[in-house]
Amino acid sequence: SVCARIGPLSDDEAEGLVKALPVYVRLLSDVSEEYTEIDRYYVMIPALPSRAEGRQMLAALEAAGFSDTWLFPSGQYRNAISLGFFRYEPRATRHADRVNAAGFDAIVEPRVSQREGRWLMLENVDGGAIELTLPLPETASVSPQPCPAD
Repeated sequence: SVCARIGPLSDDEAEGLVKALPVYVRLLSDVSEEYTEIDRYYVMIPALPSRAEGRQMLAALEAAGFSDTWLFPSGQYRNAISLGFFRYEPRATRHADRVNAAGFDAIVEPRVSQREGRWLMLENVDGGAIELTLPLPETASVSPQPCPAD
């Protein structure tokens, strides 16, 4: 037989998957865990030594045609400058490349958040690939695992 761990799944996805299991796929475990997920990407100029230097950099960016900027007042990015917030990394990278081509030092910084998800451990007693037999959500990953000894 073949075993795999599938997740992260929302409660609805996990319930739907368990209900859709064919007779030759057994549910071995169903656990909830916290995980870290990248949900957005900042394009930013890393933190400058002072607010005054941050304001000077904002003016230089604006003079170069970059108007959607923001100086972080506090927190982990204090005195860094945001040049945009992107859902997809390739878009963020393209924007950072444009800023860098204008003579600045922009970086792409992933923003992570804590989430909770469910992971199912499944066993295909027929020995086939589990992901080929189930309607898995796009966000779920499948990692093959050794099956526990009976």
